[in-house]
Amino acid sequence: MKLESLLAANSTPPRDASAAAQAAQHEIDAIGEICEARRIPWVLLSGGATPEKFERVLDYAYAAGAGGFLAGRTIWLDAVRRHFPDRNAVAASLRKDGVAVLERLSELTKASANPWTAHFPVVSDIKQERFRAGLSALFSHAPAPATLRISDVRHQASGVRRCRSPQAKKSSFRLPP
Repeated sequence: MKLESLLAANSTPPRDASAAAQAAQHEIDAIGEICEARRIPWVLLSGGATPEKFERVLDYAYAAGAGGFLAGRTIWLDAVRRHFPDRNAVAASLRKDGVAVLERLSELTKASANPWTAHFPVVSDIKQERFRAGLSALFSHAPAPATLRISDVRHQASGVRRCRSPQAKKSSFRLPP
């Protein structure tokens, strides 16, 4: 999930033992606690903050469990403001300064972000599991169909059994026992 910070980048204190820093951490910890309780990975949006101020807010977010960041203007806005409409100068600034900002954010992320792990099975595993469950249910509660269609298994997963046989002109439905 991508979330904006509850902390105003312009007034976020340095992350230290001060009362202001503890209050700021408490604010952003609320996001981390909600996401952790629901096993939702989250990243912090830069919101166009300057790179230095975003790094400060990102440090709080990583302490609260964020797994990464999404940044656009934080990386390119300074180059555009300083050099537009000179496209070559903008591009040169992005290659130098923009890349440097991205590298600093990436280093902070590697050092402090909550590593992402899959909380749910891989999609192919789910499909395989549902397919096997559908086969088992279809063959144990209904005459074996001449062909098994994926749609039969999909209906099985939704709790409605759909049985097709070459003899039936229409599909029949029945609830699970």
